[in-house]
Amino acid sequence: MGKIRLGILDGVSGKVGNVVGASWKGIDYIRSKATHRSDPHTEKQMQQRARFKGLSNFAKPLIDTIIRPIWNSQAGKMTGMNLFTKYNMSAFGTSGEIVDFSSLKLSVGTLDNPYRINIVKHESIDSCIRISWEELTNKDYGGESLLLVAIDQEGSLFTELRGDLFRSEGVAEIDLPFDVGSSVHVYVFFVNSKRKAYSPSQYFTVTL
Repeated sequence: MGKIRLGILDGVSGKVGNVVGASWKGIDYIRSKATHRSDPHTEKQMQQRARFKGLSNFAKPLIDTIIRPIWNSQAGKMTGMNLFTKYNMSAFGTSGEIVDFSSLKLSVGTLDNPYRINIVKHESIDSCIRISWEELTNKDYGGESLLLVAIDQEGSLFTELRGDLFRSEGVAEIDLPFDVGSSVHVYVFFVNSKRKAYSPSQYFTVTL
């Protein structure tokens, strides 16, 4: 048991909670009790670091085009990167690779998506996909346009973010820089004319 004599400024001996009192050359002093540090190299911690590193490497080429314009606007008191990490960490495996493409989110927001979206390989153009969508109403979408992120089976990334594939058209054809026969993961979402509001991304797979 620790003892405090005449108040904390007049001498401490022993331990009081997390405070240790001692004397050196007649001078009384106090210090915090050393706490046990867990091993930072446990298998679980190393796996978590690998998962985070994999997500960070994936996010790097998307910082300026996806994370800042889309995720920062939805992040509230956290950063857009932190929100992106919160949504997407579970999509990465313990070796840093993407293990669940269907749970990966490339966009978040309040804009509504079309009622139905369909993606197929183009009938006559190699490495081209045809995206079509249906709406529930005849609403004027005021310049809203389709955006896209595609990832092939090797992990190569392609983005179509120009904003000239207008939602009012109901269809878009996009050439992808991937080999014929590749299995491609496709994420589509929409942006308004001022590029201030986005829809949540929707996930599809297609074989070129």
